[in-house]
Parts: sequence; structure tokens; C-alpha cells
Amino acid sequence: MSSSILFNDQRVKFYAEPGTTIGIILDDKTTEYLGVNKAINQQLAAIELPRPDYENLNKYRETQKPDDFKQVQLQKWESARKKADSAMKVKQTPERVRKMIANQVDLTYAIYLFDYKMSRSYYQKQAPDNEILKLPIPENYFDFLSKIDLDDQLLLVSNDFSTFVNRFEFSPVFERKILFENQKTNGFLKLDSAYLSKNKKTNLVYDIAKVRSLTSDFKFYEYKKRSFAQETTDLLKTVQEPFLLLEMDRMYDKYKLGNVAYDLPNTTAAAVFKKIINPIKGKVLIVDFWAEWCGPCRAGIESSLELRKKYKDNPDFDFVFVTDSESTGAEFYNDYTKKNLMSNTHRITADEYLALRELFKFNGIPRYVLVTAEGKIQDDNFASHNMKSEFQKYFPGKFPVDYWK
Repeated sequence: MSSSILFNDQRVKFYAEPGTTIGIILDDKTTEYLGVNKAINQQLAAIELPRPDYENLNKYRETQKPDDFKQVQLQKWESARKKADSAMKVKQTPERVRKMIANQVDLTYAIYLFDYKMSRSYYQKQAPDNEILKLPIPENYFDFLSKIDLDDQLLLVSNDFSTFVNRFEFSPVFERKILFENQKTNGFLKLDSAYLSKNKKTNLVYDIAKVRSLTSDFKFYEYKKRSFAQETTDLLKTVQEPFLLLEMDRMYDKYKLGNVAYDLPNTTAAAVFKKIINPIKGKVLIVDFWAEWCGPCRAGIESSLELRKKYKDNPDFDFVFVTDSESTGAEFYNDYTKKNLMSNTHRITADEYLALRELFKFNGIPRYVLVTAEGKIQDDNFASHNMKSEFQKYFPGKFPVDYWK
């Protein structure tokens, strides 16, 4: 994997492989790498890649038509590719590293194009008179994906891949609703048919999205009483990659057992989380990870406001909100949390937030974590929209059906 460490406002890139150890020596001016991947780390660190302008994304979303925004970003994407190619030629970068750097450029700009489209319905509700937000996204908007080799396993090296596949699987490109439309037939075959009607073939990224969809499928079928085994059997007919098949089996085994509450490990990241929840330990907690820029996060917070009002000072459960200083500005944070009665709220450092993302293994937000009154993790990917049903499932004695009347 290729990722980075944020250290005293200095972002230090690194590359790691399983079974190897990396050493990084930092001072005020230089970064020195040690270990068997020293040369790769030096090559990756030597090339600074342009990044999209996230500070102004909301402004662009409200002022630039989808086609205009797309064309501008495609030009910047191409310019970033040429800049990276030029730097790699000068530094005589090896082919494998060249590919990783090119992939990083591609993923960065693809995510940005996805993010422009993301949450438009939320922002339209906030500005109902905005004519730009009323415009539909053109059918060919997502053809920028053709610029990327979606079968390239080196895409997965990038720390941004998890964000990319999250955006992919919740975009119109991946019509996940098909999986839920008819429970008696193989939804994965129908999904393939829909995908192939617009694309020449399926690919690795698409297959990864299908396997990732099992998590929500399993939870959905808990209520619809369809066999988990049938889901995996159906998927088996449409996926060939051996690792993905192993991952499918792992997910199936996990959901056969059900979500069993587990203790937090003895790690620095767990200590950050314990510091957040310990002051209100003794209640069942719904911990909500959110950010200022995340439309679905804000929509979820605002839609649950009446529930929070109704159960304010409830002795049995409570809500906890966590964001970070890099994603949510202080002024916005203060106004928004007050307006939405977010009483147990925390704005932690970017490093602490990254540690919690690693602890619960998530990248896309909103993300909800359900914590028992004893401080154990009951569900680290909690379906908060189904909160009342989920509470009855996990804590039937404490939250019977008539609790909510």
C-alpha cells in the first residue's frame, strides 16, 4: 500500500509491502527512508502530484454546470498526468513505480468528479432556487472512468482506492438497487447484465464493488429472511478472482455468526475512542463519524434531530458525533452543532480521526458505530437508519417494541 503520515503539519508519504519493515527518519528539512523498499519510497516521495481544489468544491457544485465542471477537471487531470510523466522521465522512475504514480493521479481526479455529483440532492434542498443544482447529471458524465484501467491490481496500492471504490459503488455506474428488486432471482446476474449494457466487459473494480455489497445484502436479508448462502452462491456465478472468492467466504462466515460485541484492543487508536465514549459510558451509544463537506452526513444528522429532541437526556442511549479539524472548520462546527443539538460532539485532530478510521476500517462517511453500555463494540458498521429495529435485535430486553411508543 501507498499512504502517508501527517506529522506536525508535514505529510510524509510511504510505501509498504507485507512482511517488510519501513524506517523513516525525519528532521525539519529532509526525510530519509530505510529498509528493502527504500528506493521505491524515495522515488514516490520525489514526485509531488497536483491535487484538486476541494476548498472550492461546494462553490463549483453550485456555480458550474455538470458538463462544464467535468470538462475543466478533465483538462486538469490531463495536465496532472503530463506533469507527473515529465517528472518521472527526469528521475528515470521504474515502470512499476510509474504505474503507481499514474494511478494516483487518476484516482484523485476520478474521486473529485464523483464528489461533485455526490450529495447534489442534499445541496439542492439547501438552495432550492439554485438553477445549476436543478440540472440533471448527463448520462455520459461518468465516462471519465474509461481513462482508468479498472482491471489493474496496482490501483489497490493507493490509500485512495477505498474512497474511489466507495464512490463507484454508490454511483449510477453500479446499479446496486437491482440486487434488492427481486429476491427470488440472482440479482448479481441482473447487475452484470445492466453493467454490460453500457460497458464492454466487467472488471476488477466492479467485482470488488459486488463483493463489498454483500455486507448490506446480508443485513437486508436478515429482515427479508432470504438465505445468506443463496447470496454467496449467486455471487459465485459472477466473480472469478480467487482473492475475492476468499473474501466472500470470510464475510459469509462473519454474518453467519452475527455481530458479536467485542472489546476494543489495547492500542493508541482505541485509547482515542475510549476518551470520547468514557464520559457517557453506561448508555448504549451511536457514534456518528461525519464532516462538513459530506452531504449524506449532514442529511442524516438533520433527519434525526427530532429523535434527539424526543429522547434528550434519555438514560438508556445517546448519540455521539465525531469529526476532525481538517474536514470541518471551527466556525461551521460551532454553529452547526449548536443548531442541531449535537450535545456529545467532538472535533478531533486529523491524525486522531485517521486512527479511528483504521480502528474501525472505514473510509467513506457517514459511518456509525454502535457501542454497548459496557463500552464494547456491538456493530462497527451500524445501520442507523434502522435504529429501532436494530436496537430490538441487539438489546431486546432493554428496548422492546413498545419502548418507542
